[in-house]
Amino acid sequence: MNQNLPTQRPPQRPPSRLPQRPPQRSPQGSGKPNHKSKYGTAFVMVLMITVALLVVSLIALCVALAVGGFGDASQPSSDGGGNGGDGTKAPTEQTASSTTPPVKAKFLTLPSTTAAGNYRSTTAANADVSSDSSIKSAAAILVDVSSGQAMATKEADTRIYPASMTKVMTVLVVCENAKSATDKLTVTQEHMNKLAANKDASVWGGLGVGTTLTVEDALFLVNYQSDSLACWLLADYIAGSEEAFVAKMNQRAQSLGLTGTHFENTTGLHHDNHYTTCRDMAAIMTAAMNNPAAKTVLSSYKGYTIAGVGGPFYATWYSDKGRLNDNNSVGGGSQMTVIAGKTGWETIPTSCFVTVAKHEPTGKTYVCVTVGRISSSQTLINNETSTNDTKYLYKTYAVQ
Repeated sequence: MNQNLPTQRPPQRPPSRLPQRPPQRSPQGSGKPNHKSKYGTAFVMVLMITVALLVVSLIALCVALAVGGFGDASQPSSDGGGNGGDGTKAPTEQTASSTTPPVKAKFLTLPSTTAAGNYRSTTAANADVSSDSSIKSAAAILVDVSSGQAMATKEADTRIYPASMTKVMTVLVVCENAKSATDKLTVTQEHMNKLAANKDASVWGGLGVGTTLTVEDALFLVNYQSDSLACWLLADYIAGSEEAFVAKMNQRAQSLGLTGTHFENTTGLHHDNHYTTCRDMAAIMTAAMNNPAAKTVLSSYKGYTIAGVGGPFYATWYSDKGRLNDNNSVGGGSQMTVIAGKTGWETIPTSCFVTVAKHEPTGKTYVCVTVGRISSSQTLINNETSTNDTKYLYKTYAVQ
């Protein structure tokens, strides 16, 4: 018999009906239960579990850092939401399988200087195409930017109403005079009252009292949505009022040598004293394309988003069905691509279109302006006809 078992005491009460558990033997043979060993084992088990949990946590943290880091790994590169730096692509020049356009993008450095030059074209020999019955617009011009010569003209020096093509000059003057692309602009009740008073003003409709935009956002909104509120915000920011800003527009027209141009507003709303010519409008567009920031804005056409406001936006000149319908190829074997544009519409001129196209094999660029009507007595020209005229001029007269 094992002599290390403890001697049992006499029972002090009647024995339980259930069999009693015999006392445990001490591993040291002391004859007493080993309570210290029991508690020590529990402590070791808790310690081991704690260490295991810490190891698992450290492994998970290392994996997370290796995959994503502390920064936002989803932020796109500069050409994922903008024009890729050369002004000839949209803010999101993406394939169909690419990710959502960026919430916010920074593409402009302001102020931006326009390269010096004489942007008003001369006329090449035999350039008058007034007899070409394929051109339905009442006035038009096609200019070879590299030579400065007009390759095709139709009433090119006749006074026309530019409608929203005006906004090309608005964008240019802002880009030349803004202090910073990130300065904030806020819509006020006064702006909304002005919009209510000008019911024909084109507007996106997503801005209201208290909406805040950056200068950059407002510029892109002018190009994408032809937004009049954005024009007024920018005018107030630059000059304190639209009237003072328009004075700068007219000064800029004079400095460009545009004797056939006078502005009364920033938006192109009809006014008898608000006019230009196709030749002058082509010069304004050419000057804008020689300003890095203005070129970036005017050559952007899809995917721009304004954080907290709306988007993605698509420029009317590129995406509208009556315009390029999401295809900026001129077509017809021309090997030309439209790289910038601005649409216009008003009662008298009806549909207007100023564009810039590039001939891919040679790299040469051309500016085309079409204006539907010179007077209200002429046939109304819709957007589709205006666009067809533009493409026809490029395909027929750009590359000789």
